[in-house]
Amino acid sequence: TGDFAVGLHVTEDVTVSASVGTAYKTPSFNDLYYPDVGCCVGNPDLQPEEVESYELGVDAYQEWGSTSLRVYRSDIENKIDWVFVTQYIPLQVDEADVKGLELQVGTELFDTMIAASATYEVVENAATGEDLERQPRQRIALDVDRAFGRTELGFSVYAQNKHYEGEGEGRITLPGYGDVALRAAHRINEQVTVRARIDNLFDNDYVEIYGYNTEGRFVMVFFDYTPR
Repeated sequence: TGDFAVGLHVTEDVTVSASVGTAYKTPSFNDLYYPDVGCCVGNPDLQPEEVESYELGVDAYQEWGSTSLRVYRSDIENKIDWVFVTQYIPLQVDEADVKGLELQVGTELFDTMIAASATYEVVENAATGEDLERQPRQRIALDVDRAFGRTELGFSVYAQNKHYEGEGEGRITLPGYGDVALRAAHRINEQVTVRARIDNLFDNDYVEIYGYNTEGRFVMVFFDYTPR
């Protein structure tokens, strides 16, 4: 593996960067040896993935906040992809292409931290031109947080468009969805903090992986204790 990156300060507030890199990823133990339990099974014949990646980026810092734009591409050989045939099994795509564009914006407004991102990404089989499984082309995210003394409040919004499961005639289209989460934290003292989170606030019914139900509205409460 190896990486090379270079950056140029066009102005005090704007930086242009470029990078290129290679990497490999070995199959996980589950990829290789997951027991046949009916729904899924491993594949001991998998080979490591090999990746070549290229990226161009621009980072700008203004009085009101920051902006980051990334254009990237990756060429992947032997990409491991869990595919639903008669059951889920990890198979390998000889050549996969990843092409994407990502925009991130961050600012502070009325003592509130705001971070937003939008991504357009195409992950496809280079031979067939089909999108690979569980790879939505559009994603957006928003995080908003504010502190009120010892208390912090925030929320997150996430949305993505449709994605696919399976291959060929058995391919299934799963619709896009949106999700909202709330979070809060209160520092009782230097040692104890109470945190709470609500995921899927509006109890939306959606599926991320075919055959697996997604939890509805879910509430979690945590207590953090740091001894002196």
